[in-house]
Amino acid sequence: MASDANTYVAQIVPFPIRADFDPEQDLHWTTVEYLSARFKYIDLIINLPVNSLMRAIPGAYRAGGRGPGAASRFLNHSAPHELLQPNADQPSTPATIEAIRRHYDEQLMALGFKKRARRTINFPADNPVSPLRVRSVS
Repeated sequence: MASDANTYVAQIVPFPIRADFDPEQDLHWTTVEYLSARFKYIDLIINLPVNSLMRAIPGAYRAGGRGPGAASRFLNHSAPHELLQPNADQPSTPATIEAIRRHYDEQLMALGFKKRARRTINFPADNPVSPLRVRSVS
């Protein structure tokens, strides 16, 4: 179903676009790959929910989840527990958040995206959400 929608959008939108992504809807990395391959000019605004990932990754890992779960599909990482720093049993929040951001940046840059710009928005519960803005270059 998602690939049909992606194909439809790529056929009807021949001009520069902006795509907003929120992983609350189980965003798959393949969607980002698909759009980057089909549009010469595209800006991405991605809600990178580092605190949610900090909870989801160790939770799935401790429960024995080693397959491609939601965090794996979103991050394009076959073993996202490896991003838990210094280790999966005792993750440090700042170090793990930095590892998650660095990994996602690397994934986007590997697709040819340039000029990343990040802005962290703090919510009342001091729950940082880090929208990552990336612009493609032709």
